[in-house]
Amino acid sequence: QRRVHGEKPKVLLRAQKLAKKCGLCCCSFLFFVLVTVALSLPVSFPLHRTPDRKLSSHESQLHVLSNTQAGKPPTAASFSKFKSVVPAIGLDGGFISIGTYFINFTVGTPPQPFSALIDTGSSNLALPTPLCATCGQSRLYVPEKSTTASQASCSSAECLRCNPNGSLTDCVFPRPRCVSDSSCPQAITYGGGSSMLSGSLTKDVVCLGDGQYCVSAELVAVLEELPAGSFQSPQYDGILGLASPFNACNPTCVDTLFPLLAQKYQFDNSFGMCLTPTNGGVLDVGGVNPAHFSGSLQYTPITFDRWYNFDLFDVQLDGTSIGAHPALYRPTNDVIGTFVDSGTTVVIFGPTIFANFQALFQKKYSTIANISAILNGQCVSAPPDFSAWPTLNFVIADMANGTFTLDLPPSDYMMQTQNQWCLGITSGLSLGAVLGDVFLQRYYVHYDRTNARVGFALNTCS
Repeated sequence: QRRVHGEKPKVLLRAQKLAKKCGLCCCSFLFFVLVTVALSLPVSFPLHRTPDRKLSSHESQLHVLSNTQAGKPPTAASFSKFKSVVPAIGLDGGFISIGTYFINFTVGTPPQPFSALIDTGSSNLALPTPLCATCGQSRLYVPEKSTTASQASCSSAECLRCNPNGSLTDCVFPRPRCVSDSSCPQAITYGGGSSMLSGSLTKDVVCLGDGQYCVSAELVAVLEELPAGSFQSPQYDGILGLASPFNACNPTCVDTLFPLLAQKYQFDNSFGMCLTPTNGGVLDVGGVNPAHFSGSLQYTPITFDRWYNFDLFDVQLDGTSIGAHPALYRPTNDVIGTFVDSGTTVVIFGPTIFANFQALFQKKYSTIANISAILNGQCVSAPPDFSAWPTLNFVIADMANGTFTLDLPPSDYMMQTQNQWCLGITSGLSLGAVLGDVFLQRYYVHYDRTNARVGFALNTCS
């Protein structure tokens, strides 16, 4: 399937069935959390679900720094002299426990409260409205109740902006087709077109961090949700994307929320993310929080300015290559390559890569009980003996024309929910590899748009 406008690759029905078997929420874009900022220093905000738990004094200390010094990768020890009075807040939730990560925020004047998924695989803020007959959410955004809301007309400069650089003529995508001049039509597809939100472009005040950080931002006031109720959840109302501004052209190119906050409050255009399977997570805004990782961050360049793409050279099982051609992992004429995505639950390989993975696994580890069924998407009730299982190795480009390797042990890629164990790896079309929350539960990730790179270190927030 070819990617059109802002679509993410489809998480196949097979992945959806796997998630249902495991009792998971089955949107292909579940998760984590936005954020805000203190002047020039990172701030941590919660991924909301249930009331806060009390933190230890160690957890409540944020040691902060956004950029590296003298070209050296930052380590947890290198941050020890930098401290913030803002605590890190731990919350419940997770991709296994409830299938989502989210944060509370408000929109409008007076403020209307909402919760939203945070998705590094999309870029728009979208909220349902009372005019949406197919939306199932209980909390709805009502622009008419906000004195700061304004709706863009179809002939306005805001609506005709067709390039993230502000151009009205050098278009990334075709301009909106106006039926009338009453509103600026927007449509965002998710999961390779498996779901869609459509509505009108609206500007209003969005506030994060208990109203401490507010900015006038553009959002999609949703008028239609397809399939009906596909975004309905008791935990969240809308979606907030953190990917490239080029993904926020649907077809109007809008200013995305995170860069607007970074510009207003003068913090670094980067954030760190730490997720856990069942105990929530945090998003560190404007840099990284070394209390949430151990060792050094290892960086790889962002290679494609749509998602957080990077060069993956090889996938191995206990150091043995699965034998997929390196070009299969990269963006090509109809493949969008490899990227990290908090909005995808599992690890997804392109079909050829997945076939190689299955073949090598079956050949080398055929004595594992029920391995053929597991590799074909079936869950098992017998607890696996992980001592017989291989570690998955990802060989990734570094910043100096070399490589580094990130490991994913079987205790991470085999997902346990209740009394079932399921393989958290599947296949999808038109992509190299998507490293979703099965991978992200292990690694703290620094999404550094300022320096066009992504950093990884073992997370400690579990």
